[in-house]
Amino acid sequence: MRWAICDAPGCRKWRILEKGCSIPSDSSIHWYCGGLTSRGGGRPSPVQCARRDDWILKCVGEQLAAELEAAGITTVALFEQKDKAGTPQHFATYNSRMRNLGVYYDPATQTICKY
Repeated sequence: MRWAICDAPGCRKWRILEKGCSIPSDSSIHWYCGGLTSRGGGRPSPVQCARRDDWILKCVGEQLAAELEAAGITTVALFEQKDKAGTPQHFATYNSRMRNLGVYYDPATQTICKY
């Protein structure tokens, strides 16, 4: 199984790549949900980007992923950037909401896990 993160600034969701889908090796070319790239003029797809984050779904399942989404937690990238660029906005709020749902973020594996 291969993974990619959508380069659309408002998305940044993890996606499982379909067979035959490739990620450009040139870092100046962006990859978007649905397998589109900026190489051919592709742009982010609001329909594809609106789908739940595949990584969250794989970690906690559909029901809990829906609860996380309702709590405003739509992407692992919200937590991932904590280690890269300081604490992201609303980080404490997201962690509190996740604890209330019985899940936590594990930075070592970059996953959302059930207690």
